[in-house]
Amino acid sequence: MHSCKSSEELRQAIMNEMQSTMTELRGMAESINEVNIANYYGSGEPKYYERTITLPNAAFTTPLRRLGQYSMIFSVQLDEGRVGWSTGTFTPAEVLMATEEHTAGVLGRSHFFEKTTQQTEELTNNMFALKFK
Repeated sequence: MHSCKSSEELRQAIMNEMQSTMTELRGMAESINEVNIANYYGSGEPKYYERTITLPNAAFTTPLRRLGQYSMIFSVQLDEGRVGWSTGTFTPAEVLMATEEHTAGVLGRSHFFEKTTQQTEELTNNMFALKFK
């Protein structure tokens, strides 16, 4: 960080660095989620139903936006509205829950989204500790 001549210049420099860090984090969080979803399918093929491989369609990352004067936010989410299947007895939201929690006989590596959340939180803490020490 360069030398600042005023508190306003310092605040702006900090906000610029924070925006740069958050932009980088957003891309990395998106990649983490994609890897964890891909790994979900690595547990073999089911015997009693055909995989549709539509889980990746549910994943998305919101744009980076400011919250107030000194905060920024993005989120990694699963949106059942983006899932193109239903079992007929389960809603898309229930299917997403079954894939995450490994219930209802769904075959896959469960807790993929929980892993994304944990890995993204750890990455965020590490990056901010590194950039703002």
